[in-house]
Amino acid sequence: MRTLCMFMNGTAPEIREARGQCTGDADFLWLLNAHHEPVSFRISHELYHGGWKIAFDTARPTLEIDKEAVKRNRLVQLAGRSLVLLSHER
Repeated sequence: MRTLCMFMNGTAPEIREARGQCTGDADFLWLLNAHHEPVSFRISHELYHGGWKIAFDTARPTLEIDKEAVKRNRLVQLAGRSLVLLSHER
């Protein structure tokens, strides 16, 4: 498999506002499929707390932001050579 996942925590202490105070943001999950065939990616139990939405999918550039949610089976379909960005509001 040639896939990669990266979790970006929206409550990381490095996230600061203009005055330098800690602030929060949404959580993000980057899913990358470098393989030429489609891949089914299952979000782990540790990261899945419901509410993940597709913010961007390179295979579906006309998909509206945050209109499609990840189903309860936690599976995200990645097209060949594509990137999907998931977001979760805190």
